[in-house]
Amino acid sequence: MALPSFMSVFIRAVRPLLANPAEMGEIIQGTGFVLRHQDRDYLITNGHIVTGRSRVDDTPLGCAALPTHLEVALPMSGSGFGTSDLALLGLSHRRLELYDEDGRARWFVHPTFRRVADVVALPLDEDGRMTGPDERITLMPYSLGPSDPSPTLEPTTDLSVVGFPFGFTAGAGSAIWVRGTIASEPDLPFLGEPCFLVDARSRDGQSGSPVIQFSPGSAGGTGEADTPPSWPLIGVYSGRITLQSDLGRVWRWTVLKTIVESRIRDTLGPDD
Repeated sequence: MALPSFMSVFIRAVRPLLANPAEMGEIIQGTGFVLRHQDRDYLITNGHIVTGRSRVDDTPLGCAALPTHLEVALPMSGSGFGTSDLALLGLSHRRLELYDEDGRARWFVHPTFRRVADVVALPLDEDGRMTGPDERITLMPYSLGPSDPSPTLEPTTDLSVVGFPFGFTAGAGSAIWVRGTIASEPDLPFLGEPCFLVDARSRDGQSGSPVIQFSPGSAGGTGEADTPPSWPLIGVYSGRITLQSDLGRVWRWTVLKTIVESRIRDTLGPDD
């Protein structure tokens, strides 16, 4: 088994129903992942997932109402990958608030591009780390590598988009892999934005997926192999450039790093 299959997070953006506030209505589905940076944990996904609105003109993508919560299936690990612990403790279902008690958005955006760069970082708790009720249970996060991997990549390089197309999961709640190839120069901005294109047969529900360069090695870390597995995080997927195209945007490593280090909150409010 490959560990990244269990590192993506299935997300439902929801809000209370007018007719029955005790029940939640879904606004949009998507994918995310946990990023650990400087000893803090963040849920990374797209801006259009936490708002249900277009990144370009802020128009609703469906329901006009804004989501107020994210219902997430957070991947958790037990005593070790490859044991029954992973299957038994694989998912922790949580409901995360998108706004604080003052009505301020809790997620962070890019300080320059704001939500036009379709990536947001939601801190998972005020202490910067979330653990389960049993201290042996911890999140399975990605981390940022020491430097931007884009200069080492080139067109036609294979990447993987690991998420939940149409909301489907595989065994034990694991994510589904879609292979893509880099379709534009990755270290050059596409249309002036810090992203590049990947040619992949992606579908609704994969927005917010981690984009990785997977080297199998021993895959799950069990058994012996000459080369250990690796899955450097390249960026965040945010959907196709048009509904008719298989070309989609990947927001670069530098966007993620800037967001989690700047920690600039969005200005959107729940009643906007």
